[in-house]
Amino acid sequence: MKILVYSVGVGISFLFLSAASANPIAPAVHTIKSYQVGLGRATPLVRGTATQVGQNLFFTSCHILIGAQRAEIETKPPVQFKSTVAIDSHDVCFLGEMKQLEVLFRPPKKDESVFVFGKYEDQDFVSEGAVTWVNQMFFATTSEWPVGVSGGVILGSDGKVVGIPTFKTIQNKKETHYGIILSNVMSAPGKSTLISNLQTIGLYSQHDFFKNFELPNFK
Repeated sequence: MKILVYSVGVGISFLFLSAASANPIAPAVHTIKSYQVGLGRATPLVRGTATQVGQNLFFTSCHILIGAQRAEIETKPPVQFKSTVAIDSHDVCFLGEMKQLEVLFRPPKKDESVFVFGKYEDQDFVSEGAVTWVNQMFFATTSEWPVGVSGGVILGSDGKVVGIPTFKTIQNKKETHYGIILSNVMSAPGKSTLISNLQTIGLYSQHDFFKNFELPNFK
């Protein structure tokens, strides 16, 4: 699969990202913290989840990185990043070596059971639910998760990655949680943006991330 990478002042190049490794690994979730840096000090901004999908590759939700100049993922030892690759308009950001996804992934199926994994206040979080609605890029689930689990991973009962937990809506006082379909985002036509300075992601807005989302009309 081919992803177009765009970087201001650097030019246009192609980045090849294999769909899956011949020796897949189980995704692992870690706490990610974003920071503003200035005057010799780092100011914490947002805490969320980053999911490890390769030896030196993680994904997270781009909205965690808005306004940040540095991100730190709490692996052992912790790793820091000052740049990211943002998949255009889909709230998916990759951190690390964009070579190969070492996890298996597929689209979700309506009514199937799914499991959400993430980090909440530095503790492991797990939630089980069912898929209630699916479109090309997003799906709704009865699984619920608190703030901080964005950027985690949603697995099907077969252990394959079906999505990334990212946001919720409230209709008639009812909350619905949504995931991004990773497999469809990765194969969608378009581009990804190589952001050499994380603060540049502040040019994005929540609307930019979710402009492809149309709210389902639940009955």
